[in-house]
Amino acid sequence: MSQLLPHEAEYFFKLHRSLMHFTNQKYNISAKFKKVEDFQSLDNDALQNVIPAIREKMYDTAHIKQFCDENPYDLTEKDLAVVHQWKGKLITSGFLVRHLRDYSVVMAPPSPKQDNRLYGIKGITHSLADYLPSDCLPYQTYFILLPFLGHIVYDGFFSANSIYFGSNIKRSIKDEYNHIKALDGIYAKHTIGDDLSNPPQTASVKDVVTYSIKNALDEGEFPHKALEYAKKHNERAVFEKAYTAKFIKNDKKHLNDNDELPKMHYGAYRETIIAVQPTKKDLLAFCKKHYPKLVDYITVFSV
Repeated sequence: MSQLLPHEAEYFFKLHRSLMHFTNQKYNISAKFKKVEDFQSLDNDALQNVIPAIREKMYDTAHIKQFCDENPYDLTEKDLAVVHQWKGKLITSGFLVRHLRDYSVVMAPPSPKQDNRLYGIKGITHSLADYLPSDCLPYQTYFILLPFLGHIVYDGFFSANSIYFGSNIKRSIKDEYNHIKALDGIYAKHTIGDDLSNPPQTASVKDVVTYSIKNALDEGEFPHKALEYAKKHNERAVFEKAYTAKFIKNDKKHLNDNDELPKMHYGAYRETIIAVQPTKKDLLAFCKKHYPKLVDYITVFSV
């Protein structure tokens, strides 16, 4: 589900509109926003005039601290802890590049703390796909991202430019998306203490290794960097299985196409089939005896 659950959305609005109202009262931005409930009755013109001015001030660190210290809306400690996290908001102008099942993906531009990163963000009451359909991706967008109940959400307001991107630019954005996704992952789950402007990597060792192997083989090189990365993370088996998988596909096809061969179990290591036995048990016993240092890295398959 790429938006918050109904009770989560209601809770978000309760806290967010309280902070908006507090900001409006403190800075005397609009006389029409006298009570928290008034937000729902503001017309479009009023929203256009009021919201930008409020958003400009409401996430300031000192301002949020004052809100939490004074607690004018009698919020609970749990409520205040949620609002307190919004001091770590992230303002980003980037590209909306994907709509996935659990969130939409925004590619944020590089900053002093990090290179381009991908954020998986949930809508509040509706998926972003309801406003920005997939068949028109990518969109150039402006969001304020907030942590909320372990999710990354935008604060209910966004802008998007309807720009036509040529095929070369679309391909470049797609390639960059695939590159970041493989090496850094998509940051979609917030943990207390995370820095939105420099979030932790979420890509698995397998994702990084598989992507690095493909890139090296496309260049006609052995993937030394992928192997070293796997060893560094004590995951050499991940490298060996991923690397071997690139070569046994054709072996499987050729063996399967040969009707004269009986069904056998094969052990492959990198580019080479190194063992053939009638059963998997026999194959593993053979490999343990003859290849004791490689047995954990052998890919077993039957045809």
